[in-house]
Amino acid sequence: IMGRGGQVLLRDHPTALHIQIVAPRSYRLQVIMDRYGLDKRAAQHRLRASDRARFDYLRRYHDADWLDPTLYHLVLNTGRLAVEAAADLIVAAQEAQAGESGRPQ
Repeated sequence: IMGRGGQVLLRDHPTALHIQIVAPRSYRLQVIMDRYGLDKRAAQHRLRASDRARFDYLRRYHDADWLDPTLYHLVLNTGRLAVEAAADLIVAAQEAQAGESGRPQ
């Protein structure tokens, strides 16, 4: 797990697997409110700041858009898919990629 531009920095690395987890804004707000005990306004502020920081970082240092799905092998929406199912898909993708490259799993 890398973050901070790994999808760009390791774009051509043969063993890297780039996954983006997305969810509807309303779902993300609820998670933030529950996790940090914030009211809706504070959670909205935190979410905007986090999204802006991700956008600015990738744009500034890599001239890329973090929401560009072509930077990822797999994009999963946890607003429509249970977290456990998303984890299973990630494991399956890693195993499939390992099988293609001939590397040990």
